[in-house]
Amino acid sequence: MAVDKNGNVYVANQDTHEILVFAKGISTAFKTLSDPNNDPDDVAVASDGTVYVANEFGPGNIAVYIGGSTTPTRYITDPNFIVGVQSVAVDEHHLLAALYDDSNFQIDVDEFVGGRGHGKKVISTGLTGGSVRFDNAENLVVALDSGTGEINVYNGTTFVLCNSIAQPAIPSYIYLDKSNGDVFVPDVPNTVVHEETFGDCTGGGTIERNYIPAFSNEGVVSTAVDPGAAP
Repeated sequence: MAVDKNGNVYVANQDTHEILVFAKGISTAFKTLSDPNNDPDDVAVASDGTVYVANEFGPGNIAVYIGGSTTPTRYITDPNFIVGVQSVAVDEHHLLAALYDDSNFQIDVDEFVGGRGHGKKVISTGLTGGSVRFDNAENLVVALDSGTGEINVYNGTTFVLCNSIAQPAIPSYIYLDKSNGDVFVPDVPNTVVHEETFGDCTGGGTIERNYIPAFSNEGVVSTAVDPGAAP
């Protein structure tokens, strides 16, 4: 999931090969981004409204939707996308990060300057699964849903690991609230969303509160935060 600056919610639906877009407070989608040849795993929305979708079908790609288009305007492909793209993130300068499994089933992260061209591999974690996000300081935040389960923070310029935040269970598609720096961590096995203070490269990881979604009985996979004013 993702939320744009207007509070619209974008939901990746692998069953229908679509991104469903919901207005704030409305339970019926008002727009559908279609791509029948791909299976969307994750979605990111840039400040200008450009939508980036991580696709896991076959070798995988990133579908780009520009100017309100409901079909892909173009695709970002890369020789490294052997197994598929699991997660995508975009910062305020259209620096795009893609998280994917390589041929050794290890998580790698590529960066794409301006959201174009072939990526440059900047991180190889040696683990599988998870998601990638940018924080307020444009550091790269990687959640790993394998091994012991942790969130790693990398300097957004040098991509040196600067913080590792242990988790009570296995994080999946996390979301950073850039209004206050909190991170919301879906805990797949335990059907809980953990809200944690987040200190980018300096610390963080203290759990402030836990949420248990009313209708979830098989785990929580993804979270998103409305960047606008609180209701």
